[in-house]
Amino acid sequence: MFGSQILEVGIGLVLVYTLLSLICTSLKEIIEGRLKNRSKDLAKGVLMLLAADQRATKALYDHPLISGLYPPKSLPSYIPARSFALAVLDLAGVKSGMPNAPTPSLEDRLNAIGAQIDGSSLPDDVKTVLRRLADDAQGDTRRFRENVERWFDGAMDRVSGWYKRRAQWIILGLGLLVVVAANADTISIAYALAHESGGARGARRPEPRVFQTSRRSESRGLGRGSIGQSRGRNLQARRPARMELDGG
Repeated sequence: MFGSQILEVGIGLVLVYTLLSLICTSLKEIIEGRLKNRSKDLAKGVLMLLAADQRATKALYDHPLISGLYPPKSLPSYIPARSFALAVLDLAGVKSGMPNAPTPSLEDRLNAIGAQIDGSSLPDDVKTVLRRLADDAQGDTRRFRENVERWFDGAMDRVSGWYKRRAQWIILGLGLLVVVAANADTISIAYALAHESGGARGARRPEPRVFQTSRRSESRGLGRGSIGQSRGRNLQARRPARMELDGG
């Protein structure tokens, strides 16, 4: 097809191993779905964020913003950063309203947010983190929420690293099993592809011009020989007739 046997063999090998890799990836997704590893990794990451406090973690998962993401008797495999931040701020008791003052100062805003956080039932380590994030936001609740979202995204990057490392090991094991089961020997596959490519190319190859010329010359020679033979027979037939005339 491409006029180069090496190119055709290379394309064939790429297609074969692409198919095998897709099979391994599909099997990995099935295994991960059965074991629910994504949900377990997410729960582990959230638990680490909340200072390994089981009560706070359960309160977060029971929050309407989070509980609506997964069916009962199950755990979510993904939580949006905004939903997490709003749920945490709600558990921390942080409200959007500021103290009753015409223009509350920065100190008043920080004190109000700090008092709301201290009055919550969250672990002390989480309260400390939230106070630092509030100080960085300069008392702005919108920026405070964005800081909480970035805090959550940073933890989820670590969770993604856990998932990727485990997925690599699973795909490696599945790849070995699939290669052995399919007997995917690169040398044998390349030899088979080369043989098939060479056979197909030989079947499509046109007849050489030299052979065609020789066949044409042979046909012409045969034609001339037959004409000569017919002429010889005519001469032999005429000679007896002449001899009879001379004798008479």
